[in-house]
Amino acid sequence: LMVLDLHVEPKKGMAKLQHTFAKVVRDPENYIFNEEDQALAFPNVPAISMSPHHTDPGFVAFFCAVHKRNVGDWEQDTDIDVSDVFPMPLRLACVTQGTVKGKVTASCSKIEGFIVFQELVLL
Repeated sequence: LMVLDLHVEPKKGMAKLQHTFAKVVRDPENYIFNEEDQALAFPNVPAISMSPHHTDPGFVAFFCAVHKRNVGDWEQDTDIDVSDVFPMPLRLACVTQGTVKGKVTASCSKIEGFIVFQELVLL
């Protein structure tokens, strides 16, 4: 698991970050990476803009990998791939002053912080 706070230009800087986690993991062929998801906003970079209108070059990236021995073929298509492990895309939720302990809200007024998360499906 690797979380990065990024300040890059989306079009130029993101290309350099493609496959970041796969480049530093020993034996990457034995892992499923969330950066392989074809639905990512930036190809092979699991990152979300920290600006509601994408006007700031600030992003948070959430790189995650799961060893294939911990994964099942949940789609039953005889191919273990990224959608078997990461069924939902990376998401960002905000924590506000009015947040009750442990709950997040879709309303991002009076923001105190953010939570980046992604569901995993493991054996």
